[in-house]
Amino acid sequence: MTNHSWKIYYAFVLISFVFLPFHWQWTTGWLLGSLAAFIIYKRTENFARQVVSMQSSSGTYGNFAINYFLMAAVLVVSAVFPQYLNVLTCAIGLSTIKLAIIFHVAVIERGR
Repeated sequence: MTNHSWKIYYAFVLISFVFLPFHWQWTTGWLLGSLAAFIIYKRTENFARQVVSMQSSSGTYGNFAINYFLMAAVLVVSAVFPQYLNVLTCAIGLSTIKLAIIFHVAVIERGR
């Protein structure tokens, strides 16, 4: 991701605070999902760096299984504790990095 994409990601994370006065559970769900998305992105980035340096893709299934487990765990925690987290905004939070990249490519790069 580029610096512009990270800035867009941070802007999406800050957007979650708009919901704070209305339903704080929406904000906490969004923040939890965004944090999980950040961790998953960094895990994937480190895995890709290792694959490129070693010229071997061993451990691919395990790496992505852990990533999917993290996504599922965050959503399950949100579903089990609706008094603290909102599952829908958690799912949106999990998509923030993807949305930041799409927004960056579709809007900013297209205009150049």
